Amino acid sequence: MRFSSKLMAVSIAMITAQAAMAGSSVYFNPLTQSTAVASTPNHVNEVNSPWQVPAGVQYMNLTSLSEIEMGLGQSIVRVPGLGSGASMFDMSAFDDTGEYLFIPHETQVGAGVSRYNIAEDKAEVLFSGDMGGLNGDWSGDWGAFDPATWTPNKTLLLGEEWSGLGRIMEVLNPKAPVADIQVRELHSIANVSHEGLRFSKDGGTLYFVDEDNSGSIYKFVMARKGDYTKGQTFVLKVTAFDGDAAQRFDRAPNIGKVRTGEATWVPLTDGEGKVLAGLPTLLM
Repeated sequence: MRFSSKLMAVSIAMITAQAAMAGSSVYFNPLTQSTAVASTPNHVNEVNSPWQVPAGVQYMNLTSLSEIEMGLGQSIVRVPGLGSGASMFDMSAFDDTGEYLFIPHETQVGAGVSRYNIAEDKAEVLFSGDMGGLNGDWSGDWGAFDPATWTPNKTLLLGEEWSGLGRIMEVLNPKAPVADIQVRELHSIANVSHEGLRFSKDGGTLYFVDEDNSGSIYKFVMARKGDYTKGQTFVLKVTAFDGDAAQRFDRAPNIGKVRTGEATWVPLTDGEGKVLAGLPTLLM
């Protein structure tokens, strides 16, 4: 899912009188459709009402790409000459206190993440790539960070989607001064076109989605809860799927195909994270 609006918004729930009846009736009406995507940048609908929200919920615009770029001392990463791929807001993440909003840079090369201080209305880049991806060198570069999520360890995970190598990066101290920021790659988690990252309630499992191929859902079960460096990876197999799992979800053989029914978690690695015999090594 990708929003075309360049506005960063946060929803503030306004609890209505019906909230007192929670448990006995629904206290808000769910959405039936998404906001229509405007055809041009800065369209009046995107500027003034970019989101649809249920009755009783209000939102306010906090910032935008243009506001950050015009602000002295603020920054996101915009790569010149890449058109719409120069910089985008997408799957941002809040910290556990709601003080910061972390904004991944979904850029073709030079990707990183900005930390937006909500109270101070200020953004700063925590880290970014060296643009080596333009020449196929990703050793010091990243591309298209899309999903971001705050972890139970109070760190930040970022996943590459359509550019880069499909890696998961972890910012170990996301609230530290920029000069002290530490980042590492989590080699234990499969490289895919990452579109979503979420932890289980107990924090021992990380679920992630591959937007390419057949749109698969994976889970990474940690060998020890809280340690993201070791664990076993599984893929969810839907036995009723009659499409072609080797092709993308939006290719002709998969469009309209049934994706519901009995499903099982199929292991791709052993407990040490090694690819199981018979599986292609390119999975990891």
